[in-house]
Amino acid sequence: MPRARMQPEVKARLVDGGRAASPAPRRGNGRTLVVEQVRQWIFDGQLRDGDAISQEDLAEILGVSRIPVRDGLIALESSGWVVIEPGVGARAVGLDATAVRDSFDLFGKIWALLIRRAVEQRADTGELLAAGARVKAAEAPGDMAEANDAFITVLRVLAAAPKLDAAFRNAARIVPGDFFEVVPDAVEVQRRHVPRIGVAVARGDVDKGAAIAIAQHRTHARSIVRLLDERGVLT
Repeated sequence: MPRARMQPEVKARLVDGGRAASPAPRRGNGRTLVVEQVRQWIFDGQLRDGDAISQEDLAEILGVSRIPVRDGLIALESSGWVVIEPGVGARAVGLDATAVRDSFDLFGKIWALLIRRAVEQRADTGELLAAGARVKAAEAPGDMAEANDAFITVLRVLAAAPKLDAAFRNAARIVPGDFFEVVPDAVEVQRRHVPRIGVAVARGDVDKGAAIAIAQHRTHARSIVRLLDERGVLT
C-alpha cells in the first residue's frame, strides 16, 4: 500500500479534535482499534470524504505499529469506509443519506428473512416473547443494548439459517460505538417495534413481522440522516 502522508490540516483535526471529542472504545487488538477509531472519525466528520489516510500518521496518532494499521485499512475497505487506490493510498469515504438508507434497508431485509425462517422452523417462541418483553421494559441505552442483543440472538437461533446469520454478522454498521446512546429516539423505536416482531413470529405472521422490522430500520435511518445532517457530516 502506498505511503502518502495526510494533509497537515487533516492530521491536526484528528490529533486536536477527533480523539478528544469522541474517542473510540479502546478494546481488542490494534486492528480493532484502527477500525473503530477511523469509523468514529468519519461518523463525527473529523475525517471527510476523500481525505488521505496515511499509515505512518495513523500509526503515530493511535500509538500502534503499521501492521495493524494496514490490516485495519484493508478491513475498512471491505466494509466501505475507505477506498485504497493504487498509487494514491487509502482515502476516507464520507457518509451520505443514500448510503445510510441502503444500509438500514439491508438490515431490515435480513431481519425479515430471519423472521421468515424462524416461523418456518415452528420452534417454541416462548424465549423470543420473553426477550421482546425485556426490550419493551428497557429504558436506558445500556439496558436496551443488552435486551436488543438478547432478542436478535434468540431470533437467529430460531431461524437456524447459517448463511443468514453470517449476513447479519458481516453487514456493515453505520453507527460506531453505542448505537442506542448515539441515535436519537433509538431506544423508543426498539421498544415500539421489537416486541411486536416477537408476537408476529409467535403467531406465524411472516408478512406482519417483516413489515415491522423494515419500518423499524427505516425509522432509524431517518434519525441518523437527520443527526448527520445537523452535524454537517453528510457528503
